[in-house]
Amino acid sequence: MSKVKGLIKSIIGTDAIVAVDANGNQRSLKAGDVIYDNEVIKEQDGVKVEVQAAQTQNENASDETGKEIAPLLGTTTADNDGNWSYTPTSPLADGDHKFTIEASKVAANGEELKATSTQEITVDTDNSTLSITKISTDDFSDLSHYNTMYDSNKQYDFSPTIEGKAEPFADINLVITKAEVVYNDGLGNSWVEKGNEAHVVEKLSAKADADGNWKVESSVLNNRDFEYTVQASSVDEAGNKYAEPQATTFYMPLEPITVAPTDHL
Repeated sequence: MSKVKGLIKSIIGTDAIVAVDANGNQRSLKAGDVIYDNEVIKEQDGVKVEVQAAQTQNENASDETGKEIAPLLGTTTADNDGNWSYTPTSPLADGDHKFTIEASKVAANGEELKATSTQEITVDTDNSTLSITKISTDDFSDLSHYNTMYDSNKQYDFSPTIEGKAEPFADINLVITKAEVVYNDGLGNSWVEKGNEAHVVEKLSAKADADGNWKVESSVLNNRDFEYTVQASSVDEAGNKYAEPQATTFYMPLEPITVAPTDHL
């Protein structure tokens, strides 16, 4: 990226001068215009130019009014249809950017014609804000524990609600998997019976609000299966994708085991 060399403080002998960059691009400069470090001034007989050096080559300069002068990002040439494009040589930092675009050409009578416009963009390449903060039901506020019991004499809604945080307005995708059931015989042998393998039981989607909060309710889970995992992923407004590196485990409430009283008579 070119840096500001200085300001054209005064021109004696003509109204304007011509600056040429390393690629041969030319532009007309008047007193008060900025010249960049990749440009040189074409010599003209009888013309004297005074350049006021910028304060630093590594920061934006300021003119005599204190107004900040942004560095030149680059130059390009329009085709025969007036279309043009430009790709910066270095990536732009994340955040808001405002560009001033200047187009110039020399008319047949030698007069330089100029037009300017501005464009604002936001560069967003990051989407790493995603988490599951709570899994609960109307009757059970936290399903992260495996020893939650329910009263078999009561009626419950066992549909869990999953809540979390993400980038504002991001699309959230959840994949819920029933954990496999492993049996052990006490002799060091273990196995998974058919029908008890891990498998996906539900896929859900949600939309984060302006604060990044989101929630969604499951519709197919029940307390007959005990352990589940949920894997979350998201796509933010800029199209950046992110997936949680590890799934979240939760447990449906269990019915208490009732032991018949012992008759000691």
